[in-house]
Amino acid sequence: MGCGPSSEANEQFVRLVFTTQPLTECMCCPGLKQVNGMIPSWLPQASYSRILEICAPYHAWIYCQMDCCGSPVCENPFEQANAPLQQLKKELPSYNFGFSAEWIGFGKNANWQHVLEIRPGMAVGQVVGIEAPAQGNM
Repeated sequence: MGCGPSSEANEQFVRLVFTTQPLTECMCCPGLKQVNGMIPSWLPQASYSRILEICAPYHAWIYCQMDCCGSPVCENPFEQANAPLQQLKKELPSYNFGFSAEWIGFGKNANWQHVLEIRPGMAVGQVVGIEAPAQGNM
């Protein structure tokens, strides 16, 4: 059984992988998977901490988290109404967020893994592609 994707950070993006609590104890511990790499400077500690706080539901136990032949019995609760993702976009509009949910494992050891990808957005007030007109000699 693989344990799915891992958390990763580099200068282009930060990917956070949250593992939900499976029905039984297994190799894949619930919570945020250890981040490989350094959190980039464009994501300050205060923003990173707030992201982790908002994302707490992503690693909580999910009712009806059962496996049937390698597929989940019930759909992921974040597929339709993803309140944490909407809150992230509202509170931290200077970042671009992407989300996916992956069903990992088989039988009693299966669980959801929620993947949040964070990329820097355009800074507020930043103007791109405009140059000052050239000053001619009079």
